[in-house]
Amino acid sequence: MKSSASKLLICLTLLFLPGTAAADTPVLESKIDWFRGIVSLEISSPLPSSSAPLPVVKYQVQRELESQFPRYLRSSLESLVVDSRRTFKEALRDEPRLLSAVTQAGEGVLPARARLSQDLGSLILTYQFTLFPDIIRPLITREGRDSQPALLGYEPSAPFTGIVIYAAEPLPVYGERDSQGAPLAASVNPALLPRLFDEEMNPLLTASMMDPLQRETWGVVQYTSDLDQEKHRARVGSYPLYTMAVGLFGINRTDLILTTETARKLLSRDDTRKLLREGRILVIIGDSLR
Repeated sequence: MKSSASKLLICLTLLFLPGTAAADTPVLESKIDWFRGIVSLEISSPLPSSSAPLPVVKYQVQRELESQFPRYLRSSLESLVVDSRRTFKEALRDEPRLLSAVTQAGEGVLPARARLSQDLGSLILTYQFTLFPDIIRPLITREGRDSQPALLGYEPSAPFTGIVIYAAEPLPVYGERDSQGAPLAASVNPALLPRLFDEEMNPLLTASMMDPLQRETWGVVQYTSDLDQEKHRARVGSYPLYTMAVGLFGINRTDLILTTETARKLLSRDDTRKLLREGRILVIIGDSLR
């Protein structure tokens, strides 16, 4: 699957070699692949004019860029959507320990690839960094798990192995209307900690209801625009429950609203409630959101 269309271009002013001008500013491009849970970073830095051999200059620049990687990582994650109300930048402000955790996670990380540009004038470093568990773990701010609601009355003919939620089309946003008074529609925004609600806004799943190990291994849900079932078997198995989201909730348009009937199916048996606790959920999104 292609990388997320979410791209962030950040110019970081670093005067890291003698004689380097402010114009020689490293440029960082960040892409989030929500399907694989990977952040890809590409750092391009002009090589300074120097009488030293090219390999020596390349080595000096690479060492400096590598030492600054935690800083680049923090910057590249700032626009990452955490939940219905916060981006990563806002979460950093709210949770001081998150800054330390991300810095520690980025220390010592080596680039997956280092190369020179075609004109030999710039060094390009490529990094890949996983969202789980290093980024998601410090976002869970308290220990313990919230209890999960349960309902009685629905008995499927066979146990489901996962949950597939179709949310590729714009959905009405709970409690919001446009300038003409009509329900406001928007596209779902992928996030690290999305929630599921029923139509009465009772929570079906939050990050704090999940098994901590599963949450840190692969997150709350997996996003994809690829309908090939074989690619998702590890997450949702061979006999998932298929359903459609009927609305969105939150400032960041991250939380999905499911029908009351779907909620009843999910909460009426322990094996389906377990699917929620383990995050065996696939959310189908549009191509432009990958």
